[in-house]
Order: sequence, then C-alpha cells, then structure tokens
Amino acid sequence: MELSTKNKAVVSNVNWLNKVLWTGSSLALATVLAKIIGGESTTFLGIKFKFEYSWLVFGIYTVAHYYTSILLNRSLDDILKNQSSNENKEIYREITTNGGIFVRGMVPRIQLNKARMSEKDLTAWLSHIAAIILFLAIFPFDKSNVNIISFLSAFGITYLNWIIGSKWAIKISKLA
Repeated sequence: MELSTKNKAVVSNVNWLNKVLWTGSSLALATVLAKIIGGESTTFLGIKFKFEYSWLVFGIYTVAHYYTSILLNRSLDDILKNQSSNENKEIYREITTNGGIFVRGMVPRIQLNKARMSEKDLTAWLSHIAAIILFLAIFPFDKSNVNIISFLSAFGITYLNWIIGSKWAIKISKLA
C-alpha cells in the first residue's frame, strides 16, 4: 500500500513515540533491577544518575512522551477529519501490524467513547507492566527515603504518563 504524506506522518509519529516509550521503559526496568541488587545509581546510554533523581529523569521522559504524543495526536486529528473510514482502517492496520511494541497487535481501545483495554491485548498488558515498572523506578526502595513527596512524585509521573498514553491510544483506536 502506498501511503499518503499525511498517513506517512502518522506512521512516523507512532514510530517516534514508540522509541521514546521503549527507551523510557528500558531505563525504568534497568533502574528497578539496579535497585533490587542494591545499587545507588545506574548508567543508561552512557549517562549515570543516582536513584534519588529518578523523578527528574522520568519527568524528562514524561515531557518527551507528551511532546511526541502531541505530534501524533495532531497528525491523527488531520486524517480522522479528512479521510474516509476505509482509509483510516487501512492506516490502523498498518500501525498495528508494523508498528513498534506498544502498538503492534493493539486491539481498539474505544467503546462508547471510553477507553477499554481488552485482556487479550498484549499491548494493554505491556502498558500496565510499564506503568508499574515506572512507579517502582521512581519510588525509593530504601525505607529511610520513603515519604509523601516520594510517593506523590512516583504516582504523579506514572499517572501523567497513563493519561498521555490513554489519549493517543484512544485516537489510534478511532481509526479502526
């Protein structure tokens, strides 16, 4: 299938978003694993950071997630308004067949304008697991550092990423 420029923009934005999510999730997993073995810092892509600054590191990734989702949502809005439903279904198939790990095989998450994740959808499970790992990467394992601020930062950043992800997942689902 030859994609139009607008459809290529959607595919490109999905791929870029997936790279941001994959990188952030990999960093979160590396952080959790390093915490489990008793480390105080981790190195990722040549950058070393102490776990006490995890909230800042993942705050930056949240900004990257938000930025790439804005670009994706704008490109999705454009084709949702200006293409036929058959063309939209075709680009949905392209995204969910050839897209990255966070969208490949995605089951539409929309039912009566509410996000619904199917238990058969592996991308839904991946989203839940990534959220748990993100929370654990930010929240301190050392009990002496646990306080309301550490909980709120871990919860807030995780929740914000969940909201951002829900918005683009619903828009992608509208293509179906």
